[in-house]
Amino acid sequence: MSVRDVLRAKGNNEVFTISPTATIVDLLERLATRNVGAIVVLSDDESLLGIATERDLVRKLPAIPNPLHAHVEQIMSTELTVCSPDDS
Repeated sequence: MSVRDVLRAKGNNEVFTISPTATIVDLLERLATRNVGAIVVLSDDESLLGIATERDLVRKLPAIPNPLHAHVEQIMSTELTVCSPDDS
């Protein structure tokens, strides 16, 4: 089974993105409105920088002073494993 097959079975292969300089409030709003648990973080030139997940929020946000004024880049995960739709 390929990654493409998994995405097709999922029914929605849309990938949501956010800027690393977006606020945590922006991130929370996007996670809620899109009903997803993670959003890909892209630079202005659309290079992959990381991913921001619900787990990142839970584990990292409490340690940040003024967390609602924090930025996505402060909590995102940057060590990623990536694949293409044809990988299995």
